[in-house]
Amino acid sequence: MLKVAVFGVGGWGINHVRVLRNLYGNLVRDIIVVDVNVERGKFVSKIYGAKFYSSIEKALANEKDLDAVIISTPTPLHYEHAMAALNNGAHVLIEKPMTDTLDKALKVYDEAKSLGLILAVGFIMRYHPLIDYVINNIIPNNVLGKVITVNSKR
Repeated sequence: MLKVAVFGVGGWGINHVRVLRNLYGNLVRDIIVVDVNVERGKFVSKIYGAKFYSSIEKALANEKDLDAVIISTPTPLHYEHAMAALNNGAHVLIEKPMTDTLDKALKVYDEAKSLGLILAVGFIMRYHPLIDYVINNIIPNNVLGKVITVNSKR
């Protein structure tokens, strides 16, 4: 059974908590909700039977055995939050964009790799036919050269 923290439950984060509880409840033992908005954090925690912290520092200090962390905080905080989670030994799912700079994204990637932890970026369009075509045809055939980043709108 897994112990998973969700950093940020405004916007998209509450969906992660809902899915963890309702779809993966047989795999997830504990859900930790972290949000600076105390009212919102307590509300989400109560609905989904999660433990609440008002700061990431408090959560990481008290929850030493986290298996994974989902980061859905504002983008400028992604780097700091991902590095903290990784250095706490947790696998990380980070919402897109991964960070606000390529340099920070590469540092997060390197940190996860050096620690042997899984780092994934939330991207709901991964199985769209056009994305599949790009991944399986355009990139392998080096049509664009070395792809470092992708920016898209739907």
